[in-house]
Amino acid sequence: MKGFLLILFALFIDGLQAMLMLVFTVMQFVTPIGGGIAGALAAGQYCWSISSGIFSGAYSWASCALTGGVVGAGVSAFAIPIGVAVDVAITITFGGVLVMVLAWMGMFYPGTVLGVFFGESIPIINILPGWTLMTWRCLHKKNQEEKDKRKGFSGAMPGVSLNAVPGREDTAFEKAQWATRRINDSRQVDGIRHA
Repeated sequence: MKGFLLILFALFIDGLQAMLMLVFTVMQFVTPIGGGIAGALAAGQYCWSISSGIFSGAYSWASCALTGGVVGAGVSAFAIPIGVAVDVAITITFGGVLVMVLAWMGMFYPGTVLGVFFGESIPIINILPGWTLMTWRCLHKKNQEEKDKRKGFSGAMPGVSLNAVPGREDTAFEKAQWATRRINDSRQVDGIRHA
């Protein structure tokens, strides 16, 4: 379940970054004239809807349309730089939270995490699902480590203590099993068992 939630959060970040980058890229090609017209219409409509009378509404519409046109043209002219700034902000905030959660859960692998963290702040590269792939890779590595830890030290190997795994101690049964093997091995010389 924890893996599903992490991947879902990573998909959210990837989708948000890709959508915003595409929106800002399209806005750049709309030209400042189209951005100005769109801004004027949007601001004028908003001011008209909050005004109380016809004459005050017309005056509000005209003043807001002028302001909206200037803002729309400015945003359209500088859409890609604004998109890059928004993208870096998303990487630092949402991406930073994801990296901290992965580190808290013991899934921080610097080669994977830092490469994606810095790569996702580059404008065209952020359209790729880097956060999702990074999260999947960290989950996969953690699962592999846990499988190797269980698989590699579950069988009885003569002369090897299971204490070689950090944080794990032999159970009383395992200690007795090792002691019995050592006694049996010491009684056997040249393949002949001596009582």
